[in-house]
Amino acid sequence: MPYIARTSKLNYKTAKSRIHFIIDLWSSPHHKAFIGICGQWVDGNYELREALLGLPNVRHSHSGETMSRHLLETIRYFNVAGNIGYFTSDNSTANDTCMRALSTALTNEYGVGFDPVGRRIRCGGHIINLCLQAFLFASSKEALNAAIEEADSNASTTVVESLQAQSRQKKQQGQAAKGTGGSIWMAIHGAPCDAWERLAGDALGIDNATRWNSWYMLLRTALEKKEKLMAFQQEHHKALGDDSLTQDDWDVLRLTADFLQPFWQATQAQQQKWSSLDQLLYQMDILLKHFEDAKETYADNQRLIHSIHMGWFVLDKYYFKTDETPVYSAALLLHPSKRLKYLRQNWHVDWHDSAINRARQIWSQYKDLPVTTTPEETSQIQMTAYDNVNQNPLVF
Repeated sequence: MPYIARTSKLNYKTAKSRIHFIIDLWSSPHHKAFIGICGQWVDGNYELREALLGLPNVRHSHSGETMSRHLLETIRYFNVAGNIGYFTSDNSTANDTCMRALSTALTNEYGVGFDPVGRRIRCGGHIINLCLQAFLFASSKEALNAAIEEADSNASTTVVESLQAQSRQKKQQGQAAKGTGGSIWMAIHGAPCDAWERLAGDALGIDNATRWNSWYMLLRTALEKKEKLMAFQQEHHKALGDDSLTQDDWDVLRLTADFLQPFWQATQAQQQKWSSLDQLLYQMDILLKHFEDAKETYADNQRLIHSIHMGWFVLDKYYFKTDETPVYSAALLLHPSKRLKYLRQNWHVDWHDSAINRARQIWSQYKDLPVTTTPEETSQIQMTAYDNVNQNPLVF
């Protein structure tokens, strides 16, 4: 275990909350894989704590069963089997397998299993990234499902890499339609880097499948440097061939960048240090509304409407998967600015009862637990004249 894990060990004895885990499998450029295991909990002073608990090298297999063994070793080391909370990870099915295997192992060893579906938190940023990959590169729902399945079964392949491979294969077969999100993107990124940097004096950027919003940032940079890119195309038109961007392509790029902006902002909110669980459904509601509005706005734009439907398909899929984890709706209902009013204003009436029942399901697990401490009284805060006015209705 790393040094930070050893120094954090004593804090768990007085934890006021369950220990929640964030896990992620990562492969280095040197083909070594590691699983990062982080913990988050509320300590004896009611302060939020977080620490890296382990960074084991994952050898040979990247399967869910292998990951579960490393998690179990970490749980043994800290002796927290009886105080396990939720697990946050990306959407790979290997993580579903990991949760099932870990629950079984904990039941067999400690008699304290957990619900592997109900305790599985899906990374919000990863969900947004997946729907954007679909928006930019998917040619059909069938192709999209095939890409997701390949990424799930092969840890070294991402959804976007699979979709791009499909696009390249179709292009070789003469099937790729000029002007789709993927072909426009390849035209931008297919530029000879050295020649471009000599002309523009700057790199265009990298479209990285695992770096969230890299496509949006690359698009923004391309639009900002449109004049230089057009000059570059004139100079290298033979090398670029059919991948050269027309004025229609530039129009699509501008519309695409405008469309992607809310996803960039939602991702920024998801990855803040103090982001909270209630934000996921809230952000997904905003983005689904954005998709629905875009379906109407671009109904006659054949070059965008297909991409919009592909992105919506993925976001809608994961939106309904949140029903499997009751804590999502509970977090929304317990948030002071949301509560039941939010559901009534924004959700279909048929969804209200199931969301409330899921929250009650969680409450039933806690309501009979003994209260072990009495909160300390807080000192009276000195009110200013502004505060005194603000306490009363502002009626003129």
